[in-house]
Amino acid sequence: NCRGDLVRSTSDGCTTVAGVNAAGERIIAHNEDGFPQLRDECLLATITPSRGLSFTSFAYPGSICGHTFAVNEKGIVNTVNNIRAVYRPQGLPRQILARASLNANTLDEAITILTGQPRSGAFHHTLGQLGDARLFSVEATGQGCSVLPLTTVTGHANHLVHAALAGVEQIVTDSSASRQLRLVQWRETQPPFDAAAAKTILSDTHDAELPIYRLAADDPDEENTLATAVFTLDANHVRWQIFDINRDDAKFHGEVRG
Repeated sequence: NCRGDLVRSTSDGCTTVAGVNAAGERIIAHNEDGFPQLRDECLLATITPSRGLSFTSFAYPGSICGHTFAVNEKGIVNTVNNIRAVYRPQGLPRQILARASLNANTLDEAITILTGQPRSGAFHHTLGQLGDARLFSVEATGQGCSVLPLTTVTGHANHLVHAALAGVEQIVTDSSASRQLRLVQWRETQPPFDAAAAKTILSDTHDAELPIYRLAADDPDEENTLATAVFTLDANHVRWQIFDINRDDAKFHGEVRG
């Protein structure tokens, strides 16, 4: 659970898009990219701890929940992208902070947990909550944090893009750069944004060598897309769908009610 704090280049990638549809619903959609060898070993876990809030999270074997995609009982959605920060000072492990944020009752509380304590490794979080019109992009590193309210459709492909953190040294792989470029191109020409459009771009293979949707056995970062989550948030609900290789029919679905 400290691998991203000790080793700067770990095989976690991920791509996230977020925005608001014509009905005013917030959409957060996320590709969970990881070791292809773990495809059949991962799980969707619903946890009710003896202390703290219940939540549903994608989980890797041997790892605590919270650093992939999750929604808690208060309707907070948290999707996480790896950041390959070069400098990782002494501080709390990034996966511990990500897990702690699942105990938040509000978006502001989640942001405080993620940004208010000294940390070692770096993550990007996209945050939303039922009943709250706000969406946030949070880049959290050992050298500082940046919190941006999202006012337009946005995409993030697992490297730092906030201007406030331009001076933070990081490793940007070819895949990460290609996916971010494709997201920029998509935003410039996108159809009206909704859950279907979000899933479509997260299934994109426009760049055959370095696609957003990753299935290649020889992926240069040793990653494949293991699952895609689409969350739709309104005043009273979070509805979610989880897709695997079948991009038409959700393998799992559910909702959290306010």
